[in-house]
Amino acid sequence: MSKTQSVILNLNKNFANSKAHDYFQPVAQQVDIGENAEVCLYGATLQKKPLFINRDNDDNSFEFYISPFFFPSQRQSNYTGTGEKVDENYLPASNIVDLNYNFKIESGAYSINEFGERLVDEVNSYTTQVVNQGTLLLNSAFNPITYGGEDVVIQMPYTYTFENNSEDDFYLGFQGYPYQQSGDQYQMTTGKLNNSQQFPVDNNESKITTGALELDYITESESASDSCHQITANSAISTTDYKAFARIHDASIFPLFRQQKELDTPVSTVGQNESFFEFNIECEETANNKVTDFVVGFTNTYLQSYWTATGVPNTELYLPTGENLPQCYLGVKIYEEVNSGTVDHAHAEVFMATLLTEWGETLDGTDPRFMFQDGLQRVTKIDLGDRIGEVGKLGFRFYAVDNQMNFYDNQENNLPPPPESQTFKPYLNNRYPRVYGFQFYCRYIGQPIKVLYDSKVDNIFIPGLFLEDGFLHDAIKSDRTLGELTNLGFQPYLFVNKLAEGDGLSSPRGNYIVQRDTSEDRQVYRYGMDFYSIRTENRDLLEILGIPKEEIKKIVLGQDFTNVYQVYEQQLAKKFDPNAFPDFKKKAGFVNLYPENTQYNIEINLPIKAYTTTEPTIGNKQNLGQKRTILYKTEPVIEGNISGLNQAYVTKNVIPNTLKFLTLNNSAPLNLNQLNVQIRRAKTNELATELEDASVELLIKSN
Repeated sequence: MSKTQSVILNLNKNFANSKAHDYFQPVAQQVDIGENAEVCLYGATLQKKPLFINRDNDDNSFEFYISPFFFPSQRQSNYTGTGEKVDENYLPASNIVDLNYNFKIESGAYSINEFGERLVDEVNSYTTQVVNQGTLLLNSAFNPITYGGEDVVIQMPYTYTFENNSEDDFYLGFQGYPYQQSGDQYQMTTGKLNNSQQFPVDNNESKITTGALELDYITESESASDSCHQITANSAISTTDYKAFARIHDASIFPLFRQQKELDTPVSTVGQNESFFEFNIECEETANNKVTDFVVGFTNTYLQSYWTATGVPNTELYLPTGENLPQCYLGVKIYEEVNSGTVDHAHAEVFMATLLTEWGETLDGTDPRFMFQDGLQRVTKIDLGDRIGEVGKLGFRFYAVDNQMNFYDNQENNLPPPPESQTFKPYLNNRYPRVYGFQFYCRYIGQPIKVLYDSKVDNIFIPGLFLEDGFLHDAIKSDRTLGELTNLGFQPYLFVNKLAEGDGLSSPRGNYIVQRDTSEDRQVYRYGMDFYSIRTENRDLLEILGIPKEEIKKIVLGQDFTNVYQVYEQQLAKKFDPNAFPDFKKKAGFVNLYPENTQYNIEINLPIKAYTTTEPTIGNKQNLGQKRTILYKTEPVIEGNISGLNQAYVTKNVIPNTLKFLTLNNSAPLNLNQLNVQIRRAKTNELATELEDASVELLIKSN
């Protein structure tokens, strides 16, 4: 006659050395097992943290690399020869310290929050303490660069961010970060504060009109960065062709960011994810009769070096009015006319160079004024509806989008130079994916921010190089004076036609490529990240992040009818755009996490036999296969997307679909004083030290 026994083995942590992965259960009475017995797992419970990452090294750590790619791009770096415009001595080295940031983290079990916060601490401590702490900006020959005789330090204006608010609101990756000023006495971060500055540069182009058309550039007296407080007329200005001007900031707008959906998007972690410039209008409102007429526009000191005289702006025909406006890539004309206390006109006209949307190279020595050959054109006219001093803050925001040719996905950094026989450079830009739209917005006093115009409505997009060449700060050879250096990109200028004494702009601010650290008399160059990838050989980490292992693939580019033009090898890796946060989180970083899918073998100290093949492990490279007392192999404790999971531990109830009895091959009864349970990782046969709790129920049949 046969009998069936149930044996339940719970972990008792009070017994010395008992762990969830390896515990024994003493019994008050012996477990008597008859001859010819069979045993099976009837049920089990396993508890662990949601994530487990096995070690790569003898020091119990795992490794991963963050590989960022920065501007200057390959295209920009290739224009340093004779007759071209980039001065190689002022071309920033594109690799900040090291293009592969190698991180080693202790292996083991992690909750979602522990994992995210650990990566944030590791990455940000490196970028803050190693990259941003006073490292000098070097050129491509690794010599220090100076701007206007001042030392230049670097900043990586991105921070690694972790958000775990819900399953649909999870993020792990880079985002833009406000300007960081690091002095010996203090560290300061700024967001949207007044930060426009004039500072030393390596050219003598006029910064501001003097004499009869004088504008006063007034800095904040208590500001740590000597930021611009006001730009106002010293006396009434009445001129033609906007001959009075002031350069608002001595560097270009920081481009790359993709945010466009909402201004000042509320996020749980502070950042700086907009490419913007904005200003207030300072205008005395009691005058009964006055005309105000000025332009805030984007040009640069390289274009200024083409002005006939450095202190007199070039103008172009503006349609549809037929008047002449300053030579700007893009701008807004502010006009107000007051007669007998009544506002007859108060409007803003957004305009652009007619050929601004056409791609054209300027780094090869081409005259940059080609885009003004058909003059300027109105984009939109906005009725401000009130005295312009009551309008509130006005501004531009630029946002990057992918164009129709985005099937090469930023590969120009990986392409080799063309054969010497090629006299053209087809690989430099024709596969470059970014173009830029722009928004003109307003903060009406007492009202929320409002977008007054968005260029995507009219399908107007600016080729990326016109903004991104701003990363060649103080590195473009002047057209006016041999040996002087200028900027490309979008620099904000004020141009005045009619302005009453004391009127002008106040509190101009923007996100810029270069700022001046006045506490240290040095300048800060802010590197733009093109994209980044995360690389690792750790299988658990790959599964958790949901990314593939890197592969090398052969890529063929084009043919010249007889021969393949270019063949090269490319590392295929998941790429992220840190500038896409927060509007496009999937493009910017990880929005999902997954478990590592570890399966477990449950072993029991009974004379059963199971054969298992395993992988080599650290310290045991020959651990390929064994005969063990495995009772059951489990499924992973947790599966699927686990982002948004906030609990520290997850529990798996193992209930076999069918009972799989294993024979003990005992011809005589067995009397056991204790039963030992071991739980091991199925792939490696290592003890599952990540388990926090375990329980096993057996069914034993015997005669």
